[in-house]
Amino acid sequence: EEMGRDPMAVFVAADILSASAARPACATGAYQALITADDRDLPTGEERAWRWVGVLGLQGLMIAAGRDAEATALLDSVAAAGESRGLMLMVLDAIAGAGLVDKALEVETFAKANFGPEYADLSGPETMWLLGVWHAHRGEPDLVETLSRAMSELASASGDRRARLYAPALAGHALLAAGDTAAAIPGVAGRRSAWRAPSITRSR
Repeated sequence: EEMGRDPMAVFVAADILSASAARPACATGAYQALITADDRDLPTGEERAWRWVGVLGLQGLMIAAGRDAEATALLDSVAAAGESRGLMLMVLDAIAGAGLVDKALEVETFAKANFGPEYADLSGPETMWLLGVWHAHRGEPDLVETLSRAMSELASASGDRRARLYAPALAGHALLAAGDTAAAIPGVAGRRSAWRAPSITRSR
């Protein structure tokens, strides 16, 4: 009933309760309420968005608490339900140092099977950026450079605002991966992240 009136209130409560791990059990309950809410208890047309807010909050809480296995199970269930952004969160969490490296490697294998070994068929800027950062994290400069060039070409050819934003950041990561720290700083540090969990599907 409360959810139908104002799911934002549930999210704000969860956010406050999770701050500095003040009340993690209560925050967990609030995020779970968003994830499991009946469609009738969420604003029409916003059901998926509110559930995703719950997933983002809950998995972040789990990762922060070192509950990697629980976070993995949550994101597996999300992906199994057809929300492929859960797969990409596994990659992001692995980059951040969580124990999801094996899951991130599975996502990499899946992406290469769908988009080619060097992601030649990939055109989504968010996915391109995240995979580039992942390969930089893995110490694979050639793939990072390939993705960086593809991002720059996409930005020039399409004028896509997201590609224009990500291109210098990914170029910075390519320089970092190649060991050129001084040249990389303007690209990596000079941009605020606008990353939104992408969908890693063939439909792009």
